[in-house]
Amino acid sequence: MCLIDIVFILDSSESAKNQLFDIQKNFVLNLTDSIFQMKPVKSQKYNVKLASMQFSSTVSIDHPFTAWKNVQNFKEKIKSLGFIGHGTYSYYAISNATQLFKTEGRKRSSKVAFLMTDGVDHPNSPNVQGIATAARSLGIHFFTIGLSKKNVQEEKLRMISGDSSSKHVLCLDDQNLIADVALELVKPIFENHGCKGSCVLRLLEESLLCLWELGVIQPREQDLSCGIRCRITPLELVFVIDSSESVGPDNFNIIKTFMKTVIDKVSANHVTTRIGIINFSHKVQLVSSLKQYTTKEHLKSAVDKMPYFGEGTYTASAIQKAIQLFQAARPAVRKVAVVITDGQADSRDKVQLNTVVRELASSFPHSPFVLETIPERCRFPSTLMQHLCLLLSLFHIALVSLGVPQSSLTSTLLGFFS
Repeated sequence: MCLIDIVFILDSSESAKNQLFDIQKNFVLNLTDSIFQMKPVKSQKYNVKLASMQFSSTVSIDHPFTAWKNVQNFKEKIKSLGFIGHGTYSYYAISNATQLFKTEGRKRSSKVAFLMTDGVDHPNSPNVQGIATAARSLGIHFFTIGLSKKNVQEEKLRMISGDSSSKHVLCLDDQNLIADVALELVKPIFENHGCKGSCVLRLLEESLLCLWELGVIQPREQDLSCGIRCRITPLELVFVIDSSESVGPDNFNIIKTFMKTVIDKVSANHVTTRIGIINFSHKVQLVSSLKQYTTKEHLKSAVDKMPYFGEGTYTASAIQKAIQLFQAARPAVRKVAVVITDGQADSRDKVQLNTVVRELASSFPHSPFVLETIPERCRFPSTLMQHLCLLLSLFHIALVSLGVPQSSLTSTLLGFFS
């Protein structure tokens, strides 16, 4: 059983005026929904308790862990929070959160604190560095979130969270904030439980770190849940990304965020893993060949520049292009193609799906071709990111189809690869 204790710390100082306090409350409500949409895989179970507090010149613990009953009760409490509007004393917010975990946190639980603030403290507020370091040494994981990208002291927020200077500081007005936070949330859970009992939630961002099932990296020891024990093996990986009208621009941006997360976690150093990227709709765009980009930053920059086409879905043509990319693959190196699509191939495509999949199966009979369809229930960003993050935890089968099993694309691929 995975125990997870999370406290939300809202900035209720004068820094949060002009609707910023309400934006914080909305973030807490939305993230709460996302957390309780996570589902355990296999036989693993988890238990989450939430708490909340707000701070200004004083600290108000509005919902301690001992008051936890259920999601609806917690959300009603968040909605009822009133704005204080005095000075900003984040030192006292951290000290009160630390004390709350000490007195009410469960033994052996993952302890997570979300602190929202702009980092601009009142001159009389004590320095936060010492108390933040002490809190982290007790196993409390701080996630700091700026109130607005226009006015945030990133250095102060990194000082509290303990992040490096290169780490991006999240802000409430980030486009994909819920998805980004949900990915980050898995890290402390994994660190606390991963090497002891494979405590893995559905939102398996850490499966990207140890892609042992896929063959990107292989475990040195039997405990496959521990990313520290992984070694790198060569791979040729090609992403085939649907940017058709039915996917939609918001979901397309989520898919791009997911791809960049994969690129960060996979050892893309051109000696071990090489990554190719294809973007398709009514036409097929080669974003990156297997030989083109040699660094992660170049690859992620190429992903950022990928345009959303928003027209037809020429999946067969895109798969044909992936086959062409694999012709330049290194011999005897594992080859994996990942297609992320809505599952509905366009009949106007001159390339026949049956033909191209037959070609794929005959050319690369021992290489998995992974289909990831986007089901109707996942066609909004927060759920779509959870759905995509499940993909790379399921590579123990050659074909993953979580969407529409009756679609022509899914049925064709199942016929050749199941």
